[in-house]
Amino acid sequence: MRRVWGRMAITCVAVLTLSSVEAQAISGNEYRQLRRDERALYVIGVFEGWQHAYFYERSAPPTTSSSVLEVLLERLMQCVEPMTRNQMAVIVNKHLERNPAERDQLMPFIVWTALNSACTP
Repeated sequence: MRRVWGRMAITCVAVLTLSSVEAQAISGNEYRQLRRDERALYVIGVFEGWQHAYFYERSAPPTTSSSVLEVLLERLMQCVEPMTRNQMAVIVNKHLERNPAERDQLMPFIVWTALNSACTP
């Protein structure tokens, strides 16, 4: 269990460190100000970041059990991969329309919530 939390901590720190240098996460309100194509590109960028984390997690030495990150990302990847970037953006846009109280949150959390909700039966 300690190994799982260690990997999660390293992944989180790496994502936060790398993203703070190259790009800033924006809020839901800022996202809503983007053009339609920019919204779709933003959502796919967030997804690709998770995809890289997923592939990194899968390439790590095997452990006796799957990490929480691996399980969550695998389920999401299987659901979202066949979607187009516009389909993913529509899901996120509808989520923001239906949940105005979340618009002050950062978009990576909003994208996760929206896509995860759409992929949960």
